[in-house]
Amino acid sequence: MDLSKLDLLSPLIEDNKEVLPETFAGWEIVPKYIDQVHVATAILNGNEIHFGIKPEFRKKLIQRKRTREFLKPLLERKSFLTTRVILKDLVKQKFIERIGFKPTWNDELFQYFILTTLPFERKK
Repeated sequence: MDLSKLDLLSPLIEDNKEVLPETFAGWEIVPKYIDQVHVATAILNGNEIHFGIKPEFRKKLIQRKRTREFLKPLLERKSFLTTRVILKDLVKQKFIERIGFKPTWNDELFQYFILTTLPFERKK
């Protein structure tokens, strides 16, 4: 797939404007494809991650197996991931927690989260 930078970032821009950097210099762009179709994009800077899912794929992509498939290589590479959500956005905070991130601290603008293990592990 050879998408433009704007096409790759479109899921993020639509859904995460308030937490995105002003420029993406220094940020790694990690697209997710299913059957050669671009469905989501993550950006990474160090251990900080932000991601967006194209609206038409949200119900299909936000499944335990696909969430694990998306996060596994990133978590293996980085050991842990962090993210942040606008403090007043409780819907996004609950979503981030549902996919395995744990709240760590907050300031006047953001709630910060960390992911240290792959979510949805089956109990043995």
